[in-house]
Amino acid sequence: MSSAQARVFNTPELLEAVLSQLPPHDLLLAQRISRPFQAAITSSPTLQQLLFIRAAPVKDPKEWSLNPLLRDLFAPFFVVPAPNARAASTFTSLQRNEGCCTSEEMNALLRKEASWRRLLLLQPPVRVLGVTQLEQTRGGNVAYDASFSFEGHPAGGVTMGVVYDITESFTRSRGGGFGLSVLEADDELQVTLYLLNVAQCTMGYVAYTTGPRSEGAETAFWSLELEEREDESAEMSFDSTWTTDLSVERGGVDVVEFESWKRKRGLFSSLLWNVH
Repeated sequence: MSSAQARVFNTPELLEAVLSQLPPHDLLLAQRISRPFQAAITSSPTLQQLLFIRAAPVKDPKEWSLNPLLRDLFAPFFVVPAPNARAASTFTSLQRNEGCCTSEEMNALLRKEASWRRLLLLQPPVRVLGVTQLEQTRGGNVAYDASFSFEGHPAGGVTMGVVYDITESFTRSRGGGFGLSVLEADDELQVTLYLLNVAQCTMGYVAYTTGPRSEGAETAFWSLELEEREDESAEMSFDSTWTTDLSVERGGVDVVEFESWKRKRGLFSSLLWNVH
């Protein structure tokens, strides 16, 4: 190593400037290079923002980015809905994770302390997660709405752990599909988790007794205070897609990529389970 290189690596400000040029995946890997690198990354607010661990300041609400680490790990949540098609992601999409790692790795993924749970979905972060349940019944379509506030949350915004737990607990017990919407509205971002299911009058709900069970998901959905929507929008078509500004260009997953992900059973790395 030259003296110039040594000076850069031994100067925290210079090392931070170099590391900040790395994409999140490479920055994550850089923690494994050496203890000084790990110390620089974990102590730097700027680098923590690049890893979606710490909230970045809001400069322009229309200048937002999706967490690429979560996109690769949890592709089913970021599928861009196709026109006039039901949600592509279901509980079986979550089950796909089982086939790509050992039981020990799977347990690490689903434990309450898993570090992916505290990663922000977006930068800058959104403070409130909207949840909309759309239920198809013989008597018509019903919509229920709830919200989950992250005001005062250590992460400073919507994190993946809450989104995953609500989704898993709902789809495990009721079947159906799910998806995330990101909307630029009223000079702020809105994130809504959509949960769709069909109420069978003779069979009840489709419940799953096997598959991955996150330690935090047991009661996540049932703790929401859902309110039935009273206006005419409650009769929205069950088959219609929700509105979202999440596109392939903004990091969304298209149907072709999602099918490929399912074939590969899509966990890109166990590193995310131990982000520092």
